[in-house]
Amino acid sequence: MAAARRAGKVGTLPESPQHREWRHAREDAEARYDDFRTLVYETLEAAEAAMEPAAGPDSETLFELSERLRAAFWLLGSATYCRDEWAEPEDARMDREPSHHPTRGMRRTTEWEANKKRAKGGSS
Repeated sequence: MAAARRAGKVGTLPESPQHREWRHAREDAEARYDDFRTLVYETLEAAEAAMEPAAGPDSETLFELSERLRAAFWLLGSATYCRDEWAEPEDARMDREPSHHPTRGMRRTTEWEANKKRAKGGSS
């Protein structure tokens, strides 16, 4: 391949699937970051409102809020990772999500809609 390139016999190759996935995730994260950040604040406000009564909310409300908060912060964390921390892949080797990271699946932009729904108080 290198010899063919030096000889000018290789044209432009198509974008690799792993690079395309990285690029799309980065673009989507940039476009949706502010919406996800706003969703975190809205979810925090809902939690604060639920805590207002002196007696506090019942356990069902607390568990539901915990799921909403987890989903909202996961969205923002995933978008932050995709936008700012996921290094551009090199075509010479397979791009893998870091195995040492405690939050697996942070590149799964396909889960953004389900988590957005959870953060708003709906089930997926």
